[in-house]
Formats: sequence, structure tokens, C-alpha cells
Amino acid sequence: SSIYEGLPMALLEYGNSSLGVITTDVGKCGEIVKNRGIVLQDVKAYDLKNAILQLIENEKVLFNYSESLKKYIDENYSAESVMSKIDTIYKSI
Repeated sequence: SSIYEGLPMALLEYGNSSLGVITTDVGKCGEIVKNRGIVLQDVKAYDLKNAILQLIENEKVLFNYSESLKKYIDENYSAESVMSKIDTIYKSI
């Protein structure tokens, strides 16, 4: 992510593809990835290197992060989920 970000589609696409995600805490990125990937507070090469190594060296952590992020995205950002939320809003009007 950049220094300023809203909700990047790339983040949702990576997560939906069951890929491990490392992001910065900008916009909605940190909220979405929280406990489902690695959120860096500072954008420093050393921290990024350590985050990448953490995922490479621990397949179980990578698997757990990627599966939990995919589930979260499916439940909150899939077409079905979004349409259901829109339907609920229309019915409440």
C-alpha cells in the first residue's frame, strides 16, 4: 500500500486468492488484515524483510493467515455479501 490508501482492490484480490498478505496500516488495510496477515506500522526495509521471512519460514502461520483472510473477505466483500447488505438497506427504507 501507499502512504495514503482507501480500500485497495489488490488487497482484496490477494486475500481472496489465499495469498499471505503484508500491508501497512493505512486506510482500511490494517483493519482488514488485522490478525489475518502482517500489518507493518512503519515502512522500513528491515521490517518488511522480517515479515516476508516470517511467512516463508512458517508455513502453518502463512496457511492460517491466508485462510482466515480469505474467509473474512468472502463474508464481507464478496458480491453475494455486498448485495445482501444493499438489499437490507433497501428493505429498511
